[in-house]
Amino acid sequence: VKVNSMGDTVWTRRYRPPGISRTEGAKIIAATSGGYAAIGFTDPLFDMPPIPKDFYLVRIDENGDSLWTRTYGSDSDEDIGTSLCETAAGGFILVGTTETQQGLIGAIWVIETDTDGVVLWDSTYEAPGFLLQQAFDISPAWGSGWVIAGSADAWPSGDTDYLLLGIGPDGHSLWRTTYPSGGLGGARRVFKQQSFGYLLVGTV
Repeated sequence: VKVNSMGDTVWTRRYRPPGISRTEGAKIIAATSGGYAAIGFTDPLFDMPPIPKDFYLVRIDENGDSLWTRTYGSDSDEDIGTSLCETAAGGFILVGTTETQQGLIGAIWVIETDTDGVVLWDSTYEAPGFLLQQAFDISPAWGSGWVIAGSADAWPSGDTDYLLLGIGPDGHSLWRTTYPSGGLGGARRVFKQQSFGYLLVGTV
């Protein structure tokens, strides 16, 4: 939905791949070349036979008309796209969560694409001692690369910690830090501070 400065509707659009009953959107950004890019995932809740969930990237113009769409799926049945940024080259860096080991463990999945949504590289990130890791946001890092905010379920305590992951421009892991939330929390957004640090916000 696009609205004007008074909140009046300018246009509404729905985007869904052929044969998929339902999609969910997570984040939309303005593209430097014009229009917008949105990330989410296909959610074929009522489709039979069951179809895996995949990342869903939609590129639209200023009027909301689709320029192209892409889906990205791994061997997992649950690939949930949650956030994206535009790269310096005009492509996109996508982040979300994927399943490993038959749904018992969740990992962070990152994909970089070119301007047409063609995959340049992808990588998954896991850490010992955490059963489920989820990514909810991604932001350019200070210097170069990216920072990813999310959550990590510790084992055997069962607590869910804030997670901050730093990766290089080519996707290699640089560092990882967790921050105890004292319960079932998790970082939902990450922001660059002018003091060369990062600010996390989420749930506890």
